Amino acid sequence: MHRFQLRSHMPARPLVLTFGALAVLAAAACGNPFALKANTDVIADTLAVYGLTSAPTDGPTALNTFGPQLVTTTPTSHYDIVFDIRPDSAGNLQAYALPPKAVASFGSAGFIVDSTQAFDAIASAPNVPYNDSTIVPLQPGTILVVQALSSACSVQLVASQQFIYSKIVIDSINYTPFDAFTNPAGNTIYFRIVVDPNCGFRSFKEGRPTF
Repeated sequence: MHRFQLRSHMPARPLVLTFGALAVLAAAACGNPFALKANTDVIADTLAVYGLTSAPTDGPTALNTFGPQLVTTTPTSHYDIVFDIRPDSAGNLQAYALPPKAVASFGSAGFIVDSTQAFDAIASAPNVPYNDSTIVPLQPGTILVVQALSSACSVQLVASQQFIYSKIVIDSINYTPFDAFTNPAGNTIYFRIVVDPNCGFRSFKEGRPTF
């Protein structure tokens, strides 16, 4: 199963000029000293979660994209997507992705469905509104691009730099019932994820992002 960071005697005016000159030199040498810089490579992983409705006790049913890390859907967990398998309006089992607000009336993550590109062809997260309230039905091949407000980025002063972005593709869904002894892989959703864990960066290209 897939796996479920002196007191100076120098006169005041020359001192100011000295520091001013140093600042100019530093800026010239390093570019914009206030520009956001990536310090972590983009992460790719393959994971599996249980559907929330019939999940085993303490079984992971949600995803914190920063990491990424599988978690339970509890008030003490931080999650950006909750996964579920439950009957649809016709009584057939259907897998879903739910934003946090659709589960607990709170949350700071949203996603969009990308049906126009292959998963590997999505090079970056688009700068568009992300839906934080709509439940999305899933099937093998469904692609989600996720925008999540991360506590790790809360120190950033610019609002757009407080998010991290990821892309997810559903590989397979096991609709058979979970049984701890005879079918421990039942009621599960398998997916691949690529995360840019750098605050405000949108790139999904392998290695250290530049944007």
